This record gives sequence, structure tokens and C-alpha cells, in this order.
Amino acid sequence: MCKNMDFQKQAQLFKQILGLEYEPLAISFTNDEITTDKYEKISICRALKLAAKGESFLIDENVSTCPGGSRYCGFTKVMAHDQKRKLQKFLTQGEKLTGSIVSFERMQKLTTEPPTELADRILITPLDKAEIRPDMILFQCNPEQACRLITLDTYWNGISPKQQLIGALCNTSISYTIMTGNTNVSLEIGQQENIKNSIIT
Repeated sequence: MCKNMDFQKQAQLFKQILGLEYEPLAISFTNDEITTDKYEKISICRALKLAAKGESFLIDENVSTCPGGSRYCGFTKVMAHDQKRKLQKFLTQGEKLTGSIVSFERMQKLTTEPPTELADRILITPLDKAEIRPDMILFQCNPEQACRLITLDTYWNGISPKQQLIGALCNTSISYTIMTGNTNVSLEIGQQENIKNSIIT
């Protein structure tokens, strides 16, 4: 266990200096038994949005409701034929993430491999509530705050982050950073049609 107070101070600094509307999130992959108020059926992307407002979620294969989220966050292995067809249909006809099954397959092959079997569960919680060391921090912020975070990330070495913008939210906001160690940016439209950026460090 890490000192919760350290994370509280770090979260407070981020919120004050950047003027964040949403809580910075601590995301941890773990095999340990974790107690949290929220162990219930939910999608990864919904958990990210609710956690940014103060809730905490423990997610594993049993409660992850999105087949894409389960795949991209490493709970399930390479899909069988029928599972793949369902995911193709969901992401091309339902979510409309890509325009065809061909572009879906291309996206799959050209993106970073998911963290398959890395851990049994993922803990998503506001940084100030974190009780174990996060594997990454996720910021949901506006474009100006995103620019400041990217500048902070490159302050010491001046090397531009290698980013992967295409893909499902769970992939671009969690899996890519976990597997590569790179800071990434994931763009989405907010509820009021305002552009939001998810910055992962």
C-alpha cells in the first residue's frame, strides 16, 4: 500500500495548477484482492466517465459489459470466429468506429496489441482516493489543459510523444499507454458537444 496522502497532494496540485473540471484518474492493473464500493456490471468507457466525477470501480472479465473493452483491456484472448463477427458488427454498425469490416481489421492489425492476461482486474479510481500505486494517470480535460500536460510530459527531454489516436476509447486511453509507456491523447465529444481530451501519462 502507498500513502494515500501523497496521492491526495498530487491530485490537488494537478487540479489547482491546471484548473481541471474532472478528477485525474489512477488506473491500476492488479491481481490482488481489492475492496471497493463499485464492483458491478459496467463498460470501461462508462467507468472512466463516472470515476472522473468521484466514483471508484473494480472491473474484471465478469463485470465488463463491453466485448471490445474486455478484449482491449486484456481480460479476453483472441476472439473465436463468432465473437469476432459480433465485435465487427458492434464497432462498424453500432458504434460506427470504422466504416467497414476491412477498416476494422486494418485498425486491429496496425494498433498496439492489448495487454492480454496482464492482470485479473483493473482498478479505476480518482487519484486522491488511490491506495495502490497507479500504473498510469488519466486526465479528462479541455484542449488548453491537454497542451499543458503534453508540454509537461516533454519538459525534461524535448521528445514528442508517439501517439495513437485511432481506436476504441478503452484502447487509446488505457491499453496503448500500458503496453508502450507512451503518453497518448484520445479525443471525444462531451455531453454538451464540447471537445474533451483524455490525456494518459
